[in-house]
Amino acid sequence: MRLIKNPPEALQQVMEAVCILLGVKADWTTAKVVLGDPQFQQRLLEIDKDNISEQVSKRIRRYIENPKFVPDEVAKASKNGVALCMWVRALDLYTKIFKSIEPKRIKLLQAESELAELMTALREETDRVALTENSIASVQVNKDNIIILIRRGSSFSFHVLFFTVELHGASPASNLYA
Repeated sequence: MRLIKNPPEALQQVMEAVCILLGVKADWTTAKVVLGDPQFQQRLLEIDKDNISEQVSKRIRRYIENPKFVPDEVAKASKNGVALCMWVRALDLYTKIFKSIEPKRIKLLQAESELAELMTALREETDRVALTENSIASVQVNKDNIIILIRRGSSFSFHVLFFTVELHGASPASNLYA
């Protein structure tokens, strides 16, 4: 294609559209230089399709809306141009769809961010509740141990009192009221 001095109109339009998407001057002279670039295919693959400006989209739409800017018509002028025509049309369609879902995508990102914050707060509250439950369980164990000690202690106190009274020769009952 780059050896053609005066390209058919369909091929020239395809290459102008490609040049616009690549951000270079949209004429045949520049298009031949772009086609001769050893990184041409890589540049096509690496185009930032998510950030095609509205200005570039409007300039491309002028070509897309041309009834002759379709693969069948371009095939009459150049077999290689067909793939580039399809690429330009696909990027235009992608850009339209991406722009239409962009507000929803932003809302999704915001919702995911809010969800992450809420999940962090939930984990913190869950940890706090678990700590509180562990404290309650610990208090319950301590209460049970105290009750056991009190029961053992009162039994122990009774036995100490009984033996003390026995040693002094009095009955335990009479000593309690003395």
